[in-house]
Amino acid sequence: MNRITIKLHILCLVLVLSIAGNAFALSETEIELTGIKGEVGILQPGSTEWIPVAETTILGAGSRIKTIGEGSAATLKFYDGSTIEIEKGSNVGIQEIVESVEQSGGRIVLDVEMGNINGDFNKGPASSSYEILTPVATCDIPGTLVHVYVTDEYVTIQVVEGTVIVKNLLNGVEHTISTGETITIRIDIEALGFTPEEGELEIEVFTVGPEDPATKT
Repeated sequence: MNRITIKLHILCLVLVLSIAGNAFALSETEIELTGIKGEVGILQPGSTEWIPVAETTILGAGSRIKTIGEGSAATLKFYDGSTIEIEKGSNVGIQEIVESVEQSGGRIVLDVEMGNINGDFNKGPASSSYEILTPVATCDIPGTLVHVYVTDEYVTIQVVEGTVIVKNLLNGVEHTISTGETITIRIDIEALGFTPEEGELEIEVFTVGPEDPATKT
């Protein structure tokens, strides 16, 4: 095999690898649903029917993901390398995707209606900023490791690394939560004297610190 043939083979290999890499590259408006385990469903924009999914799927704004039953889980991967692990019994939506413009980075808004997620968000000039909505609070995440837990009784945000700004949606109070800290916003139904369907809920922030609020009473 002469040098010209070797060079030609190498060039073809480089082109094939380049094309393959581009085929799997995500744009700012695409989110990859992967790492699917157990029973996982997706709800596409404009649809009312949950569709079972077992293979890697590309999602966009307006889609929802539900992990159903024991052992179910999935991972969302974003164009900037950020990831969100969705644990069992969760319902997560992609609310909005805003693409970057010149010097302004993009923004991705998600909501957690129920369940647990573990987010690893990149921080850098080429990364988007992220916002996570819950029934009682928003989390502004510029880049960090964070766990979000949502139940019928409380919302807990635990920061593993970095800083998160948590805003109580009902009273507008903001809390800055840093590495090793946890904040839980609990719905105090008994003190109100009515059920959630009958009026606005009051929210109590009952712990800010390194303690695990799930063990507190």
